[in-house]
Amino acid sequence: MLKKGDIFVAVIVISSCILSSLMFMKDAGDKVIISAEGREVAVCPLDKDEVITVTGRNGLECRVEIRDGRVSVVEADCPDKLCVHQKSVSKKGETIVCLPAEIVISIDSEDEGGFDAVTR
Repeated sequence: MLKKGDIFVAVIVISSCILSSLMFMKDAGDKVIISAEGREVAVCPLDKDEVITVTGRNGLECRVEIRDGRVSVVEADCPDKLCVHQKSVSKKGETIVCLPAEIVISIDSEDEGGFDAVTR
């Protein structure tokens, strides 16, 4: 039989899990920033569907697709194609990276509100 203390501990544990998951939820982004070899080459709205071909190091290319508020690499010249196999991104702070081509696709937001971190 459960005692009052057991129920109290269970409530505390469940509340802590819910609070920690809410703290780490990311805000939706509204722009895509594409960099090649450390230089920003494109900034695109996340709500406009388009396909962009980006050329990186050694002429390696990535075909970046923005569709339905999400970004993915649909085709790449790199040998391992890890960037193509990464999931599509849409939240602020998420990235897709093609290391051989030195191409970075990241999601950002015009909204600077909210917390970056919580300290005590």
